[in-house]
Amino acid sequence: MNSRFVTKQSQEIPVDYRLINRAGRWLVYDVIVEGVSLVSNYRTQFDKVIRTSSYPEMLRQLRDKKSPPASHPTVGPPRGAGPRDAL
Repeated sequence: MNSRFVTKQSQEIPVDYRLINRAGRWLVYDVIVEGVSLVSNYRTQFDKVIRTSSYPEMLRQLRDKKSPPASHPTVGPPRGAGPRDAL
């Protein structure tokens, strides 16, 4: 599935989605922004951590990132902001 986002400066950003059909539902399993795959990017990062330390260390880092520290509350987009406002 192909999309294009348009910024406030009228710049088009191509976004592609890779989909998989599971039990009759289409699910997104990868997002490619300007030719850069999220899945590929994560694989590269995971591989680097595993090569330089270990698989358990990679899991520890993922668990640490899963929930924000209590001193840094999660901040969402401004009220009334739509997808175009995020660009």
